[in-house]
Amino acid sequence: NESEIPPETLMRIDVCWTAVDLFSGTDPIQALHFQTQHILLALEAGEPYRLARALIFESFFSSRSGNRNIAETKKLYEMALALVKKVNKPELLAMINFIGSITEYRQGNWQKAWEFFSIAEKITRTECVGENYGFALRGLDSVITFALRILFYLGDIKEFLLKLSDILKNAQGRGNLFVLTNLQTAVLYIKYLVMDEPEKAYKELSQASDLWTKRGFHMQSYRRMLAYGDIGLYLEKGTATWEQLKQTWPALKKSLMLSSPNILIEALHLQARVALAASKEVSSPDTYLAIAEKNAKRILREKTLYGDAWAELILAGVQATRGNPQDAINYLILAEKKFELANMQLYKVATRYRRGQLLGGSEGKDLITSSDNWMSNQKVKNPVRMLNMLAPGKWNK
Repeated sequence: NESEIPPETLMRIDVCWTAVDLFSGTDPIQALHFQTQHILLALEAGEPYRLARALIFESFFSSRSGNRNIAETKKLYEMALALVKKVNKPELLAMINFIGSITEYRQGNWQKAWEFFSIAEKITRTECVGENYGFALRGLDSVITFALRILFYLGDIKEFLLKLSDILKNAQGRGNLFVLTNLQTAVLYIKYLVMDEPEKAYKELSQASDLWTKRGFHMQSYRRMLAYGDIGLYLEKGTATWEQLKQTWPALKKSLMLSSPNILIEALHLQARVALAASKEVSSPDTYLAIAEKNAKRILREKTLYGDAWAELILAGVQATRGNPQDAINYLILAEKKFELANMQLYKVATRYRRGQLLGGSEGKDLITSSDNWMSNQKVKNPVRMLNMLAPGKWNK
């Protein structure tokens, strides 16, 4: 019981928890340092509320390993969940579901990730009141950008736009610079690309960059890198975006973030897409195509459904750019099936569009028309530019 533990011991646990809570959304390596002390102190004290809190974060850090460490992550999550149910505090119930969402996100299980997030958000907004409300609200603030990325990967662009609008108003009303900066670096640019306003996307990203520290390489730095890459692809600025990415890459490697498979796959996917876009702008594309192909094969080694689908779409782009349409079509068919299984409808539609371009004729035209209609229904103003971002390469038959 809390009353049986020296106040100094409880304070040490709480200080470590505060550091973990704050650093986990900015500097995961720094957060992990404090989490090691946090979990050891909480285990030694044995106070149920604090131990549940520590186990939740231990599960969160274990999930960074994605499929590589799935058994241990599951075990830690189940231990945390059992204790959370025993303590029965709404803020802990919210947090365990937020962590469930991030765990599924890191494995590419977008639908499950969204379901966990929805449960956690509902608990936070309806049940978390009083002194620990801030704990749950910080959890929501930290995870909300993941949730919006989930909607993007699911291809539910209309819901993405609605949710983003509500979250922006809420964050602006609270003057919450942390949430606003996360939104500006991680997801707001997608809204402007959907609206075919890339200049606004650049402007918002630049403003967020001015707010954030230039010291070190944080999660916000990584998300900004992804955003600049996507905008450059959207505008078909392949070589310029490549040079920009090349300048950022050493800092990313030094940050140790690539030790997380999810970040590794995302980053390699971006680099491969930019290499494909750059290959169209030079007279000798072989170097860029070799990089894209190498990245795709590295992604395949991680053995994730969404990663495999991305890799096969990249390999299709490589073959199409090399002038091997049938090989490209074969990769596109594989990618489309995996995007369907992964519930990644936007990428599935992009893959069908590219296959239509290579097939030509009435069958190809039907694939292109149905893809165009789907994107228009999801409020995408310029499908061709969106395809530049999602599936770059030379796709003319």
